[in-house]
Amino acid sequence: MPKTKNIIEIKDLNVIYNKGKSSQVRALENVNLKFQPKEWIIVFGPSGCGKSTLLNSIAGLETPTSGEVHVLGADINKLDSNQKAEYRRNTVGMVFQSFHLINSLKVLENICLPQVFFGANLQSRKKIAKSFLDRFGIADQAKKYPSDISGGQKQKVSIARALMNKPEIILADEPMGNLDSKSTYNVMAILKDLNKVDKKTIIMVTHDHHHLKYADRIVHIKDGKVLRVEVIKKRRDVGNDGKRGGRMILAKEVEVPMDLKLLMNSFRDLTNPNVGQLLAPFKVKQTFSYLMLPLTNHQVELTQKSMRRFFLEGLSKKQFFEELNQSVEKGGAGWDKRGAEKFVKEVIAFYDQAQKIDYSESLKSARRLVNFFIERYPIRKTEYRLNILRNGIENRLKNELSRDEFQEILDKPSSKEGLGLNKKTAQKIARELELTILIRYSS
Repeated sequence: MPKTKNIIEIKDLNVIYNKGKSSQVRALENVNLKFQPKEWIIVFGPSGCGKSTLLNSIAGLETPTSGEVHVLGADINKLDSNQKAEYRRNTVGMVFQSFHLINSLKVLENICLPQVFFGANLQSRKKIAKSFLDRFGIADQAKKYPSDISGGQKQKVSIARALMNKPEIILADEPMGNLDSKSTYNVMAILKDLNKVDKKTIIMVTHDHHHLKYADRIVHIKDGKVLRVEVIKKRRDVGNDGKRGGRMILAKEVEVPMDLKLLMNSFRDLTNPNVGQLLAPFKVKQTFSYLMLPLTNHQVELTQKSMRRFFLEGLSKKQFFEELNQSVEKGGAGWDKRGAEKFVKEVIAFYDQAQKIDYSESLKSARRLVNFFIERYPIRKTEYRLNILRNGIENRLKNELSRDEFQEILDKPSSKEGLGLNKKTAQKIARELELTILIRYSS
């Protein structure tokens, strides 16, 4: 199929059921849409508004009454039956609310199924399927039947099956409709990863407004008609007039930066209106209280003074170390050399990581922090576990998770879709992330 700028173009699409009869229903009416590669599109509206009909039209499962659906430059409704089958096999991957797994086949066999029709050999398709099982954290479910696994696990299997033939487009029809809140979070994290990391175009149908924040654009549908297409811009696109994507932003959201919101959620004593004036000593106090070794009161005072100069006055790393290592009699903090080296190294490690946090590039920032933490702690480096950690950090940076919720993800066992760390390590990582956010604020 020829490539175009828009991966999908829908022109004057109409779908009418029972046309000409008294029971005639216009499922879609004069729909015109264009989707670009790598976008996450959410089709939003009440039940029965035509969302699924639109998705099925893109999948080639619905024959329109009139109009055109172009995918990768070709009108899919002009394809013959064999070409349509090839299109659905290779170009789009379908994810359904009801999973549509085959109960008589084991999980691994369900995932392999698309490549059976593709003609791939047994070892090749099993290898690909197992890579998805590992990635989604359900490798231990491979030999079970669908009736023996949870709803969240079934949807992961469904997504893995949809990915087997490497489609460019994922079509998801109410994929969270039968899931609890925890499974919903994990499935959304997988879809987000497929969009941002794998660069898949995702078109998802939902009537749940909680999902809208994930989209690049939202297609609002009612009674078969597209009411509007809403562009979701990043926070960095908010202008001085307080507008974003044609909508007004509450003044408090414009006035309070994301990093300060994180701080005020995590450090409850940051409630003074003049909080900015208090943050410099607060940074020093909180970081020092975590890293402090047994010192005299005088040493504590001198060390905090050097830290303040490092954070605020451009004291170099070498000078910072020398002030800690110098004797009290000569105006230093009187640390022993090894203790000073260790302390300075820790402070600088947090400081350097904090400077790399970019709230407009939360995914890249999360990846850096993942590397930082796996060097500090014995975290097993499987793709599934690293994805959990990265998604958790990214959502924390975006203030979509609280500190306690982030720590809970680290602490939960992998069987419950957590990272499976011991409680002490989970507490340390959660606390260190908050310290890094604190140091980053207004640096």
